Amino acid sequence: PKYNDTWITVLKSNEGYLFPDTYLFPKEATIETIISVLHDTFNQRFKEVENNTSLSTAQLITLASLIENYGYLALLVGSFLEGETPLVLAGFAAQRGHLELHWVIAVAFIGSFAGDQLFFYLGRRYGPALINRRASWRNRADKVYRLIERHQTFLILTFRFYYGLRSVTPFALGASNVSRGRYLVLNAIGAIIWAIALGWAGYLFGRAFELWLDNFKRYELYVLGGLALAGVIIWLISLYFGAKKPKPKDTPHDSTDA
Repeated sequence: PKYNDTWITVLKSNEGYLFPDTYLFPKEATIETIISVLHDTFNQRFKEVENNTSLSTAQLITLASLIENYGYLALLVGSFLEGETPLVLAGFAAQRGHLELHWVIAVAFIGSFAGDQLFFYLGRRYGPALINRRASWRNRADKVYRLIERHQTFLILTFRFYYGLRSVTPFALGASNVSRGRYLVLNAIGAIIWAIALGWAGYLFGRAFELWLDNFKRYELYVLGGLALAGVIIWLISLYFGAKKPKPKDTPHDSTDA
């Protein structure tokens, strides 16, 4: 049958309740017949999920829709702003079938690479003055400068894994004499390593929970919410204690390529 306004109206009213698959229908099949088959297939496939969760069908569909529609966008923004937690959560969601792991890794790479390139150029443009505006960054920047002098290549490849130095490092690298081309290449490699490692960590974390916890689907939403809440709490704690650190004296820094 040809698509028309009636098709569009019926499809919109049943959005989320029609199971996508390959179907064979005769040419004379009506809209009602096709919709009925897709809806019945959805009910059959979804029955097992409903039996293993405390959420209603509508709640599960809403949750899946939110993750699928905004999950990649949230990951892009989170990874741009240095978020390890969004990437682990996205890997977890991929294991649960809400997202695709290869797209999770790709989006996290793009966000992280773009964000740290921007922060590097901000550091190159504004230098130590930008770092000195944040008291919590001053001592951390000193550590980064020392690491640049001794282990420049290794630092650029792995700084995303350094808790406490993660945010300030690209600014400090920009404020140093690390060449743009060198940073571009090493930053891309480091972003790939980071995205793959943490994306798979979240995926395997979900798999471990599934093996360890009976009827895991019943607690899936609570685990996702708990992980998100833990990430926010850690971030707030780091901001609180960072803001309380005393402001050290200004010290100029200059480093050369290793």
